Amino acid sequence: MIVMKFGGSSVANAERIRHVAEIIKAYKKDRPVVVLSAMGDTTDDLLEAADKAVKGTVDIERIKKLHLDTAQDLGIEVPAITQLFEELNTLLTGISMLRELTKRTRDYLVSFGERMSVRMMATYLTKQGTEAKFFDAWDIGMVSDSNYMSAELLDDVWNTIPQKLEEYTSAKTNAIPIVTGFIAKDKNGIITTLGRGGSDLSATMIGAALHADEIQTWKDVDGIMTTDPRVCKDARPVPEVTYEEAQELAMFGAQVLHPRSMIPCRKTGTPVRVKNSYNIESPGSIIVEKHSGSRPPVIAITSVKNITLIDIQSSRMLDLVAAGFLAHIFPSVLKHDISNRCHCNKRSVGEPYDQRQELI
Repeated sequence: MIVMKFGGSSVANAERIRHVAEIIKAYKKDRPVVVLSAMGDTTDDLLEAADKAVKGTVDIERIKKLHLDTAQDLGIEVPAITQLFEELNTLLTGISMLRELTKRTRDYLVSFGERMSVRMMATYLTKQGTEAKFFDAWDIGMVSDSNYMSAELLDDVWNTIPQKLEEYTSAKTNAIPIVTGFIAKDKNGIITTLGRGGSDLSATMIGAALHADEIQTWKDVDGIMTTDPRVCKDARPVPEVTYEEAQELAMFGAQVLHPRSMIPCRKTGTPVRVKNSYNIESPGSIIVEKHSGSRPPVIAITSVKNITLIDIQSSRMLDLVAAGFLAHIFPSVLKHDISNRCHCNKRSVGEPYDQRQELI
């Protein structure tokens, strides 16, 4: 069994959906579970519709046009999407009356993109003769906390996902599950979103919970590259990296996977393969616990732009008995929602002064 994750650009229109459907069919013998993002710019369009609703105007025409035109181009009818249009219109009407968009409501709003995407793909695959069934994330046991816009999955998912997909994993049904990425529900049944890298996290969590043979994330390059191909034309795929290396590359700007998405697969040792949806034959790059051979001296080179460095110096850091210095610093970082990667020069007795303790 494998898990296949496709981002929004991979299912942006009818042509791309046809292409992805062919990829899914090519891997049918591996019993895939497919995780999808919203089509193209749908999430941005939903947020724009919310902004208009806050000002008193309800307008979902752009969203309807994309999905209805795509369905027509694919030669399918998707009544489940029409029902979602009605639900979305009702939600936006409520927002327009209240003139307010809370975090909780925002999560409900943006969930429509992924929910429409999986219904489109499942309907098209079935029409093409490949049995498929769409699932909203909560239908397969994706339960989170109530931290809206940046929810964390609960430990329950390690049990609920295998239970909910037992019919498929035990081959009682051959209908390929097409699952929404990025979203979940809390224990009160309220829709949440998983924040940055949410779709990647959905895929790795499902793959790890099912003990899949492999998790595949499909992009538009031949895997993890030695450097940014937009900057260096000689960039080439890296055949193999470790979870730790992939996390470091992602943290410092590489378009690989979000670092938090590595957490579930690291617990089970489930490999993750980065594949090119435009070049199916390419083996891509595989992310594993440790290198199968000797580790190359350099894996890849990456960079981060538009970063602000805050250097905090205080005589209190030199006072070995001044406990709690960092405890006064980090609440301010949290208060202003600053992503931090701190290098602390605080030292213990006997350590060289330039030795650093890294806090992530």
